[in-house]
Parts: sequence; C-alpha cells; structure tokens
Amino acid sequence: KFTAESEYDLSSAIKEMGIVKAFDDAAHPFDFMFENLPKGTSIYLERLKQKNKISFSEDGTTIRTVTMAQMDAKSAAPMVVDTIDVDLDRPFIYIIYDANGLPVFVGDVKGF
Repeated sequence: KFTAESEYDLSSAIKEMGIVKAFDDAAHPFDFMFENLPKGTSIYLERLKQKNKISFSEDGTTIRTVTMAQMDAKSAAPMVVDTIDVDLDRPFIYIIYDANGLPVFVGDVKGF
C-alpha cells in the first residue's frame, strides 16, 4: 500500500494567469453575490488552496481532492454575520446543484 499527500496554495498561480481582480478588495469582485451589503463593503478572494491524497492498494486506487476558496470582506462599517453550528458526527452524503436545480456533484463522507 502506498499513500501520497500534497497541499498547494493556488493563489499565486491564479494571479499569474491574469485573474487578479478576484483578489483585489478595491475591485469589489464578488459584491454581486450578496444583498444589502453595507456601503463601502468589498467581498474578495483571500486565498485559494488545494489538498490532494492518493492511495494505491490491492483494493484499488483512491483519490481525494479538496479545494478551498477563502473569501474576505473589507468594510467601513462592521458586518453582522449569523452562524449555524452543525455537528457532522456520522457518515453523510451531499449534493451540489446548479442554478437550474440539476445535480452537478454528489459525494459522501464516510469516516471521522
């Protein structure tokens, strides 16, 4: 059995490709995604990371990849954010739908 893991900060690579406004708080790149933002608020991409794990064994090959986009906000006024605590203490499945309600990704989490 063999397992390899890697973690990458994709922010610099994305910027080198010319996608720099997403990281610029002065450009207000993601403000359209939110309603009723306080005046002077800017939502932007703080960092983009990816973690990969690949395992080879007699049972087959397993590949796991997680990509994380961390957004941030810059505001002249304090923002109030409601949070919800969720305990994910058992296996579950999840489905990501597109804007038309069609599933584009189905995944499962089996162990903790």
